[in-house]
Amino acid sequence: MEGLSESLMHELAPCKLPETSQVHMTAPMRFDGTPSECREFLVHVDIHFKLNPQIFITDIAKVGFIINNLSGRALTWVNPLWEAEKPIVLDYKDFIAELKRTFNPTRKAKVAGKSLFRIRQGNRTVFDYAIEFKTLVSDVNWTNETLITPP
Repeated sequence: MEGLSESLMHELAPCKLPETSQVHMTAPMRFDGTPSECREFLVHVDIHFKLNPQIFITDIAKVGFIINNLSGRALTWVNPLWEAEKPIVLDYKDFIAELKRTFNPTRKAKVAGKSLFRIRQGNRTVFDYAIEFKTLVSDVNWTNETLITPP
């Protein structure tokens, strides 16, 4: 019985993911401060960080990587912060929050919710319509019941 218990505990133990070596990826697109591109840029950056945690160990490494991939207005915005060694460039979460406040100030859930009420298929394919619908749904926190119920 004890052997069975140990065997069962071994089977139920959380599995460990294998350690990965560095994943070579192309650099994310340079972000120039265009609000509609902010979210996509941050997703690409986050993928880099998650697939290469051994490289991006510290907050300063993460912030430095992001700054290295900025251009235009976004780089102009961050230059004085970096040069003055402001605390925000030393804290990844604070830096991301400020970057979002500055370059992606819209409330995506509110905008997506309004867009869901106005969405129409028009002359586009069902596939294109469905992609837009699913993209908008991913930005709102509505239940399936809410999404199905007519207004």
